[in-house]
Amino acid sequence: MEGRVLARGRARWFFAGHLVVTAASLLLLLALGALDVNVEDRPAWVLLGVMLALYVPAGWITARWQGWSRPTPGEGVRAVLLPALTAWAWALTGWGLVTLTPQSEVGMWMLLSTGLFATPSFFLMLLTLLHLATEPLWQPVWYLAMGLAGLLPPLLFVLGSILPKRRLTTAENVIN
Repeated sequence: MEGRVLARGRARWFFAGHLVVTAASLLLLLALGALDVNVEDRPAWVLLGVMLALYVPAGWITARWQGWSRPTPGEGVRAVLLPALTAWAWALTGWGLVTLTPQSEVGMWMLLSTGLFATPSFFLMLLTLLHLATEPLWQPVWYLAMGLAGLLPPLLFVLGSILPKRRLTTAENVIN
């Protein structure tokens, strides 16, 4: 049975799927680390693409499992923005604690925890830092990458959740 679900419900299921994608991404990174793969090359960006692409099937599977109907445009926007705003708030709070207060250790732990709780986003940040290593920091590319690090996971998850599902009642699927 398909049903409407509030953006908060979709966001809760995004967070659950996000933890599964993060665990899979961490395992992938650990496996490649054991193989001594150089992450400074182009394959690292491909690996990042694979990690981010995992959000699409996670969204598709969750939507099928939960029986979600296609969200309205407003519901879809809220389902993307709620997790993205949460990620941005976490990152900005950590950054603020590191740079603006004597609580820099707490802020640093907040930022480093994203490596465990948001591996694809953290990997995007690291690759961007490696790319900008010879440039002055805080280039526009940095801000774009940090915005995408918070936005891409929920966006890809929601896009996966609205992928069409195969109906068993179509003429080509009916067994005579």
